[in-house]
Amino acid sequence: MFDIGFWELVLVALVALLVFGPERMPSLVREVFTVIRKLQHLLNSARNEINRELELQELKQTLDEQKRLLDASLREPLDKCVSRSIRSPGTVIRETMKNMNAKSLKDSHFNLPFFL
Repeated sequence: MFDIGFWELVLVALVALLVFGPERMPSLVREVFTVIRKLQHLLNSARNEINRELELQELKQTLDEQKRLLDASLREPLDKCVSRSIRSPGTVIRETMKNMNAKSLKDSHFNLPFFL
């Protein structure tokens, strides 16, 4: 992450030892490591949140794509069904009468009186 080598760390430790003294050095090191640990936790949680958001965005795109494909595949049969159901009442009555007449003509040879 940072390009700090071993000797740079030794130099920083020596300067901190001279500035803060040997009495405060253990508590200072403990505080520094606590801050570093909290920063790592904060960065990890931010990274996890970003990854979660990216996954949710990908899932949403996939869902939208599937919805679009489903709508496209159902559009034509649904339009046919709706157009058949929205016909004028006169057309429906004519078709029903035609079907009934065809059926009655087909069945009429069974219902004829025997003398005809």
